Amino acid sequence: MFPILETDRLILREVKEEDAITIYSYFSKDEVTQYYGQSSFKHINEAKKLFESFRKTFEDKRGIRWGIELKDSRQLVGTIWFHAASVMH
Repeated sequence: MFPILETDRLILREVKEEDAITIYSYFSKDEVTQYYGQSSFKHINEAKKLFESFRKTFEDKRGIRWGIELKDSRQLVGTIWFHAASVMH
């Protein structure tokens, strides 16, 4: 089950397919993607593929990516990532 975290102002929740337009609007801007090491999105389907990678990473227990939603407006304003580091023996 995907964990939901809350603060007084924010809800950290799973990024869902209905967030595609919002995610696309962010990731299609060069000023957003310039530090991600990826090209800006050209098509909405790229946002949908991104969700699939978020879900797979969580299912594989390699990390988790939350959507950051403002409680007041229910607007998705970004994402935050936690990457599970490998343990070396």
